[in-house]
Amino acid sequence: MIQTQLLRLDPPYQLISAGGQVGVQVATLIVTEDKQDDYRGYAIDTHSHPVVNYGLKQGLENELKYGGGHPDAEMMLSQRMQPEGAVWNKVEINDVRVLGLAGAENRPISLETFLYLVPWSARYQPYRYVWDDKSIAKMYDLIFGFNRVGLKCEKKEWLNYRPHENKKSMYLEINTSKDNTSFVHVVILGEDEYDPYFGTEVGFWFRLYDKDGDSIDACVKNIVYAFKFIKNYFIKGGVDEEFGYNLSEQNQELDDVLKQLTKCVNQELGR
Repeated sequence: MIQTQLLRLDPPYQLISAGGQVGVQVATLIVTEDKQDDYRGYAIDTHSHPVVNYGLKQGLENELKYGGGHPDAEMMLSQRMQPEGAVWNKVEINDVRVLGLAGAENRPISLETFLYLVPWSARYQPYRYVWDDKSIAKMYDLIFGFNRVGLKCEKKEWLNYRPHENKKSMYLEINTSKDNTSFVHVVILGEDEYDPYFGTEVGFWFRLYDKDGDSIDACVKNIVYAFKFIKNYFIKGGVDEEFGYNLSEQNQELDDVLKQLTKCVNQELGR
């Protein structure tokens, strides 16, 4: 027999995240099931799921700009207008991460925390998981959730510790995996610019060619979207540099493509 109990919470409510979603937890749904264990003994299986609302509904069209003008902004917005209450039935209480309190002046979300909250399939993992259209949509999902519940992103100053060196802070390079698939490594903030103490960089990996294997248009689009996204939400001040590139000097054909790719990206960014 399955029994359910709704445990309503009192304010201040917690802001929680799991599975790429952000919400205000207003209750807990407790599901209890009586069953036999492996030894035909009596057992009780209990699950606790968060019940959330998604914060504000009004004014989102003006508040959220989707990283500098996403072409599918209206469609994306309409898909994310969810009801003011939902059970996260695939998430248990132990799986959630508490980000703050609703209505409070919470600490801004750092880029490290943000990337941790993005679903695993959309995170930076070279060769195994690649940032693409779906990944960027998941990033926008998360920022959309932040805006609705009142969370902010931590913006770091754009720094440049190597002004005398003839080396670009932002650059592209091409790497080839064992199965001969080409990927573009996009470094938006180098180690010295983002976190000189820990040697952390901010970057992404994208497939160089589309599924047909002959166009770099999708790669250009993804790089531009990712750059605008990071710049708008996590970087304080203007970023006027253009992307440079690191040639492999081992594959003339790919180096030529890299030069073309870099030129297209800079043109799209108005560099």
